[in-house]
Amino acid sequence: MKDRNYSALTAGLARPPWWATAATLAALALFIGLGAWQLDRAAEKRALLAQSAAEDALDVSTTLPARDAPAEEWLFQQVALTGQYETDRQILLDNMTQDGRVGYQVLTPLRLAHDGSLVLINRGWIEAEGPRAQLPELDVAQTQRRVTGRLNHLPRPGLRLGQDDPGATDDPWPRRFLYPERETLEAALGEALPPFQVQLSAQAPDGFSRQWTLVNMPPERHVGYAVQWFAFAVVLLIIYYLLGMRRGRKDHQD
Repeated sequence: MKDRNYSALTAGLARPPWWATAATLAALALFIGLGAWQLDRAAEKRALLAQSAAEDALDVSTTLPARDAPAEEWLFQQVALTGQYETDRQILLDNMTQDGRVGYQVLTPLRLAHDGSLVLINRGWIEAEGPRAQLPELDVAQTQRRVTGRLNHLPRPGLRLGQDDPGATDDPWPRRFLYPERETLEAALGEALPPFQVQLSAQAPDGFSRQWTLVNMPPERHVGYAVQWFAFAVVLLIIYYLLGMRRGRKDHQD
């Protein structure tokens, strides 16, 4: 019975040309590899979210991690810092969108009271209105204050092309940058910076719109993409099988 079923399945089946087999194997490897990569990314995002939840359960830190500390030790850590904003050297992260609108994220240097070092506070998103040369109003009191927020990477592009442009040293402030590296901002400010920004908490005063997202894509979306890539692999196998059936029938008729 098993032999008869196998014969019925393979009746008229012939091997497709070598190039079709090679192309199919290459595409299968690509689709399966992309699907596995998306599953890995989903696992990474789950780990990041779990780490954030664990950080939320801890006390807020009043000190910053060491500059050479690996990102996994400080990412999403909650901090409360005391210092003064330096409003004469603010940074606008250009081409940042929110709800379909284009604007800026505002980085304001905070001079820490305990050691005099600088850390960049991301005060949130503000819409770009009017002509390009018209910059938004960013003023904030320079009194000593307690700033609360969460440590995170600077915004990063999906694909970086070329080198950062640090701009001229005599460019007026605030200065616009498009996905700058830390070294670029250090060159602009003339001071060392830690390898992170502090995203100002939603309850803190003197901020703009703060719809912070811990991950730019949730794990579920990565899983959905993985399913799509694996589905492409299955469809490709079906096409390969049907191509063999068609070729086998043609050879049989000839």
